[in-house]
Amino acid sequence: MKKAAEYRAQARKYLFGRYGNIVLARLLGFLMIFVTAIVMVVMATYTLTYIMAASVSRFGGGIPFGVVLMSIIIALLMVIMVVTEVLLQGGTLKMAYKAFRGQDIRLGDMFYGFKGKTPWHILGISFVIGLIQVIFMIPYFVCYMRVNLELDTTATGVVLVVLSWLLFIAAAIVLSLFWGLALYVMIDCPDLGTFACLKASAKLTKRRRWKLFCFHLSFIGWHILGQLSFGIGTLWIMPYIECSTFGFYQDLKAEKEQLGIKWRPDPAGKNPAGAS
Repeated sequence: MKKAAEYRAQARKYLFGRYGNIVLARLLGFLMIFVTAIVMVVMATYTLTYIMAASVSRFGGGIPFGVVLMSIIIALLMVIMVVTEVLLQGGTLKMAYKAFRGQDIRLGDMFYGFKGKTPWHILGISFVIGLIQVIFMIPYFVCYMRVNLELDTTATGVVLVVLSWLLFIAAAIVLSLFWGLALYVMIDCPDLGTFACLKASAKLTKRRRWKLFCFHLSFIGWHILGQLSFGIGTLWIMPYIECSTFGFYQDLKAEKEQLGIKWRPDPAGKNPAGAS
């Protein structure tokens, strides 16, 4: 396994001359989500304000069916936005993969996440990881609400808030060390399903999780820089990180295959890569 700096240098080499379409795709994806969110918020605010005002004056404060219907529509739009954002991330990850492979990148690759069975795999992986994160988020939410609502303002309540938050952070880190490469597996092996990708990621990172942790930690400065630039820098930083991660992933594969370790399930009866 290489050092983190070597993976970064490798990524810069592969991305040289290929940044254009990747950055443009990320910018277009951001604008799509941003404009949709703004339009949705403006429409929802105006409509709900109007309906609530009408309900107070005409229905004595009752909630008309229009409010319920509009709430459902807003919820559906929010779900569509989240799903679209996740699938677009799959597309930009595909572009980073092609850059790592030295292949030509087309702007249309940003919609890779919407093709065939790929959406189900991306959403499935994201849902499983997200669900577990939500479960670990519940203790923090409960403790925080108790303090925020002044039901428990003692020192013990504050300590529980901090401890529950640390529990959530620890769970997120552990999940990233086990399943953090699942989407990379999915991009590289599109014949594998959701749980097969999660299982393959866990096998690939086994005995290399501290190395993976240090690898991710090496990008902390870049993440901070991206936030300080109000997210603009992430248009370049995220492809850089993803391409570097593909290098790390590729070395994990090579290492397991050299050791004769079967790191992935059989894809529909075919001989798996890395089988001894």
